[in-house]
Amino acid sequence: MCGILGEFGSELTSKNSFIDILFLSRNRGPDMKGYYRNKNIQFGFNRLSILDITQNGNQPIESPSGRYVIVCNGEILNYKKLVRLLNIKKKSLRSGVDIEVVGHALDFWGFKKTLKNLVGMFALAVFDKHEKKLFLARDAAGIKPLYCASTNNGFIFASQYDQIFKHPWFKDKKEININAISDYLKLGYIPSPSALFNNSWLVGPGEYYCININSKFEIFKYFNFNETDEYGELEITSELKLNNIFNKIMPDYINSDVPVGTFLSGGIDSPLINSIISEQTKDLSAYTISSTHSNMDESINAQKIAKHLKIKHKIENFNESNINSWINNHFEAFSEPFSDYSSLPMFMVSKSASSSFKVMIAGDGADEIFWGYPRYLYTLDHRKWFNYPIVMRRILAYFLRKRGITISSGIESKNIENWVFERMGPFYSQDVEKLIPDYCFSQNTKKLYNIPFKNNNPRNLLKWLRKNDFYGHMQRRLLKVDRASMGNGIEVRVPFLDQRVIDFALKILPSLGIEHRDPKILLKKNLYKYLPEHLLLENKQGFSVDIEKILRSDLKEEVQDTLHSKNLFASNIINSKIIKSNLIDYMEERNNNSWEIWTLFALNKFATVHHLI
Repeated sequence: MCGILGEFGSELTSKNSFIDILFLSRNRGPDMKGYYRNKNIQFGFNRLSILDITQNGNQPIESPSGRYVIVCNGEILNYKKLVRLLNIKKKSLRSGVDIEVVGHALDFWGFKKTLKNLVGMFALAVFDKHEKKLFLARDAAGIKPLYCASTNNGFIFASQYDQIFKHPWFKDKKEININAISDYLKLGYIPSPSALFNNSWLVGPGEYYCININSKFEIFKYFNFNETDEYGELEITSELKLNNIFNKIMPDYINSDVPVGTFLSGGIDSPLINSIISEQTKDLSAYTISSTHSNMDESINAQKIAKHLKIKHKIENFNESNINSWINNHFEAFSEPFSDYSSLPMFMVSKSASSSFKVMIAGDGADEIFWGYPRYLYTLDHRKWFNYPIVMRRILAYFLRKRGITISSGIESKNIENWVFERMGPFYSQDVEKLIPDYCFSQNTKKLYNIPFKNNNPRNLLKWLRKNDFYGHMQRRLLKVDRASMGNGIEVRVPFLDQRVIDFALKILPSLGIEHRDPKILLKKNLYKYLPEHLLLENKQGFSVDIEKILRSDLKEEVQDTLHSKNLFASNIINSKIIKSNLIDYMEERNNNSWEIWTLFALNKFATVHHLI
């Protein structure tokens, strides 16, 4: 994977100034540096060499005709197929990298059709010299990041957000986006297209921008996670089709000129990936992170799975006591506010893997597109409550609770989508309002958590929940994986989010997604071909940490110093008295809102590390 940077305007910054900003993404691409400049465009590239590790594979590149200049962070997984489809002769290729093939495709098809034919994870920038237009595109699932900003001097784009807000064209005119801060507190991250500062954006999944020399731009959607009622997968036998897809695409994921490893948990998703890969390659190595807390630890199960599959296995122990030694490096890797604390073990296991590998394969995305979370069933079980007025719900719940029946307090939400929204992050909306009296969530967030239908039948609800997660919760997870891994110079590939798997998943009848109240039934049926059922955990814990211990013990002094500081980030927007009051209550154990405290700490730690306060 790589780090990219670009400027587009009538007066570009000096090369030295530009290279200084490019240097910020050096961890994303520590192997080589590339540069291109003409009158109106300036491209920079930090390369993590994976395919054709010679200088021939470096970027930026020009298409064979010379019309297009291309720079890309990511992998085009179907580039070998494109070679055959376009009948590109071997002698016409000077390297073995995927992006050179994209150059041929651009000459043949132009930008729009080329984009439609790409399968992979990418943040792509293409400059058309003839039309003097810049195109920016992000992969369909949003695996790789692409930030941009419009300024009086021109348009800038980058892999990391700090390359935007520290850019000479932007840094002196940045203003905090109150909607973005509100979204962050509510969801634990800032969802696209919002970004922390006004006049800057995160390109959305499956989107591309077309920008002219005056920084005027249009946004187009080339992929939509559109649910359908034309289901092609209705029976449990669909597991065979899915297995064929996995076996067909996996060679694309292990294709590399450097060693490839995997992450392994004790659940369903990564064991399935490891099982398939172990049949297609030799000497596979898997990494797992362990915790001292048994309810968060999957390492023992992962070790049994690795032994059964006969793959090498390394367990990295998460040790909270030494967190002070690397916490700054963690926040340096996250160039935007982010508060999902599972980023801590992800950062640590990536650091461990980076000593041996540049490419790792993970199981992210499966829960979102195959209805894997228990909350899907929980939401289905409570859906009928919202057919009644709140007063009636309260009365019914009172009597049922008196009889010992557990009823979620969420039934007092005004509607079911509001209930889903309130469960998706560290703060409830009412607490965000206390911190930011003038709070307002972004339009995209409001739209995402708005059900577009009136009938909450199980099929409609499952369809909406999956699409909501694809553009919501999954984006937070992908952000975590990308920043934590790339901060350590590792590319993480995610086969479950391959376009070919997504296309299959969109054809699954929703009831098949949770057949007989068994989430991810198709994945489990596939996994049973490789592993005995007794090796699999019924309840997945995932990579997590004891955040309460970290806040009240290992980082206690730093948390208190940070949040009691007079110089808090966005103090003109966020009520610092509420922050300090919440912290005192937390440290004196009058409340146990660990994620809330971590969210406030992470925001200010991010701002400190990136010199915003």
